[in-house]
Amino acid sequence: MRLAGCRVAREDDPEYDDATPLKVDIEEFWVWKETIGLTNMGSYFRAVIRLSGPMEPFNDSSKPIILDVDAGIRAAIIDWSSVRLVFRKGVRKLVDAVASLPVE
Repeated sequence: MRLAGCRVAREDDPEYDDATPLKVDIEEFWVWKETIGLTNMGSYFRAVIRLSGPMEPFNDSSKPIILDVDAGIRAAIIDWSSVRLVFRKGVRKLVDAVASLPVE
């Protein structure tokens, strides 16, 4: 949210009582590894995040904003370092999606 230009307040911040509350629901957050056929493997990331509440900072409606992010790789061998790489790539895409939210 900070990357999107919003101020994020903690409970002990002086501006906390004046902050606009947003609800963040993590509907999906997965990273997994799978075998595809006899010679290919894949590692995948998926996240679906729903932002709801007063949406005035982002748009003039009360409709929630849904961020839907996927990432993945396929290779002959997928080890746990490949899974971590896909996880980091997916989280980076999620951060970029939040940062690209239009702030009015």
